[in-house]
Amino acid sequence: MNNDDPEKWTDADTVPVPARVFQKRSLGIDEALLSRIKSARPPRIRSHLVDQVVLIGRRALEVAIMEAVSQVELHPRRNEWEPEWSHIADASQDAVAALARLFRAIDPQGKEAEHFARFIRQSRGAGGVGASKSMRDARLLVAAKQLIGQLRADTLRRRNALAAIYPNSSRDHQKRGFVRILAEGWVFLTGEMPGRQRDPSKNPFLRVVDAAWVDWHQEDSISDAAGFGEALDAAISSIDEARLNELCAKGPEWADPQLLAWRVRL
Repeated sequence: MNNDDPEKWTDADTVPVPARVFQKRSLGIDEALLSRIKSARPPRIRSHLVDQVVLIGRRALEVAIMEAVSQVELHPRRNEWEPEWSHIADASQDAVAALARLFRAIDPQGKEAEHFARFIRQSRGAGGVGASKSMRDARLLVAAKQLIGQLRADTLRRRNALAAIYPNSSRDHQKRGFVRILAEGWVFLTGEMPGRQRDPSKNPFLRVVDAAWVDWHQEDSISDAAGFGEALDAAISSIDEARLNELCAKGPEWADPQLLAWRVRL
């Protein structure tokens, strides 16, 4: 992008991350994290990170969005790809059936090109083409029916292979990636693992997730048990004791001070 002022950036400049993530206007994730500084109940933001909490939160949101987008590309949901493959298979089947009806109309007993060449020549009248070209066209017609039939078979085989790789399940890889990055930021900022409680009213980490999701999509909150519960469990499982200690001591790789330096204007 040519403009060095984030306040003038547009979503087109920062895709896939909305420009508002880089701008001064307060976001929900800011407030959700700032509320943990003087909260009556832990977890609280660690004292040495209080001055950087908004910077780290915004960076976490940026990386979480990019990770979520990449997960969609790596793990497409079945309802996003299967209809197109099924539509191609169905259209191929319709085409094969239409050609079969055409062949029966020309010659009810016909199966080979020789059975259709005579009619093709007759259909073109006295000024039509000769026998050799009629035979060539008849062979192309028969080959087309075979090719379309093979296309349908190949499409169904490929659809079934993809279904085996990306089956229907409760997993939402987009939310998994999004929550995992925010969980890393949470551990760095608070020194504690996210809580397992799936009710956001009882889990401050899920309130941060909820706010971040709304900051991204600018839509009503959907942080309920069906929305982020499975992703929360997956994020917690991804952080073992060694990773927990590393995040507490050094922070996640994406929170490198040099990557945060340009955000001082927030």
